[in-house]
Amino acid sequence: MSGKDGKDLQTSESPEKSMKKSTKLVKKNVTKRTQQNQLEGFYSAYFSGTAGNSFGVFVFKDGLIRGADAGGGIYKGSYETVENEDSFKGNIIFLLSPGSYTITGMENGSEPVILEVPIKLPVILRKTDVHRIETPNGPINAKFDKISGF
Repeated sequence: MSGKDGKDLQTSESPEKSMKKSTKLVKKNVTKRTQQNQLEGFYSAYFSGTAGNSFGVFVFKDGLIRGADAGGGIYKGSYETVENEDSFKGNIIFLLSPGSYTITGMENGSEPVILEVPIKLPVILRKTDVHRIETPNGPINAKFDKISGF
């Protein structure tokens, strides 16, 4: 509702200014959703570390990350797109099964080990790009190849 001066009575802003703010908010939400749509899907992943190599599969969907690797590792996490960047950030919880070892050289005893790994990667993961990921046990290099979207 507008007053005599043409300003919105609830916000004390002109209708034009209020419309500009609404437009920016809509564009921001559309951009964020577009980035998420570009990322969402099934990926094969290839890893290398100081003590070996591995491969796995990941699913990125609705802000959630799920995956598994050839050594029996399980990945669960979440992500969000980064405003004004073509990237996303998140955390992955890596569950290492008893009696296994990582490509960074960590050996696991008789109990499962849980590692939290922060990530920041581009929204568009090209299969030729190598990404360095810092884990609590040392760095790994990772390549992702999108198999399918939703």
